[in-house]
Amino acid sequence: MEGEIAEADQAQRGGDADTASATGREAVRPARVAFLCYLNRSGSTLLARLLDERRDVAVSLESGVRDGIVLRGPKLRTAADVGPYLDRAFAEPKFKEWGVDRAELQRRLKGEQSTDGVGFPAFLRHSLELALGERGAVVHVYKVSRYWERMERLRQSFPDARVVFVIRDLRAVYASQARSLDSRKGRPMARFPGLTARVYRANARVLHKFRNEPWLHVVRYEDLVANPDEEVDAVLDFLGVGRARRAGGSDYAGRIPEAQQHLHGNVKGDARTGRIEAWRTDVDAETLELLERIAGEALAQHGYPVTPRPAASVGMRWRQLEAALLYGASLARDRVRFRPWPWNQARRHDR
Repeated sequence: MEGEIAEADQAQRGGDADTASATGREAVRPARVAFLCYLNRSGSTLLARLLDERRDVAVSLESGVRDGIVLRGPKLRTAADVGPYLDRAFAEPKFKEWGVDRAELQRRLKGEQSTDGVGFPAFLRHSLELALGERGAVVHVYKVSRYWERMERLRQSFPDARVVFVIRDLRAVYASQARSLDSRKGRPMARFPGLTARVYRANARVLHKFRNEPWLHVVRYEDLVANPDEEVDAVLDFLGVGRARRAGGSDYAGRIPEAQQHLHGNVKGDARTGRIEAWRTDVDAETLELLERIAGEALAQHGYPVTPRPAASVGMRWRQLEAALLYGASLARDRVRFRPWPWNQARRHDR
């Protein structure tokens, strides 16, 4: 897989990939787009940094841009739509951190109408190119969390893109979310363990559904921590790029916005293997039981051991029902917030 794709990309970059430079970017095919998806506090930023250290890959920050894939966004179909769309995009604090030249992005998007047409895929492709193009990478990876919820729509918009998903033990995910303050809301990312378990279970079902698809690659956080080089090399092979490291390393940790730095204090160094099973002492027994009763099958699917338990008590059954109601309410809220926009869909988005 790596050989054919990497060889083609090296040829378009002028032969030996080691000699490729950003100055020749306009003369070659634009970098391919891939996606790094995850549930919050699953180790995605660590993987992003490790991938960004490799010469042929450049990883973006999160953007918060409304894309028509997960959350409804403003219309982006014709040249007249570009200005208002960019007004909304550049109002997003996370996207502003990308450092994209708005005037150049606007020029490129207005030029899309004569070929592919305007849409979020064109917006993303050009934004990544302007933010990361000087790095001379073969693949630009967009770091985004919730696309797993709309995998079919993602595939419709980016039919040639590959998706890397990071998973982690639910119990560790919840423990980390419960002690981590959301950078926007200033409150813990998780306050209802049953709801966290429901989301985890739903995600596991999506991953199971697409488990044999050639465009999906799943990385376990625990494996990444234990064998970082081996796991990263597997991702690079999946993306079809070389394994060479970037001269000078990666500045990914330094690009994380100040408002989010408190969430990623350990990203700059090696992952702490001692924290892999810290959830055993960080999470109380009743909460652990709730997480396992709701998402035990999902945990087992990902290779995480689950404690055998007797029949649930009345109180535990009530907490499971409460979780189901909370999850149902969250889905209803998302249906109100989400509406697919046909003008953000693809005709031919990836080149």
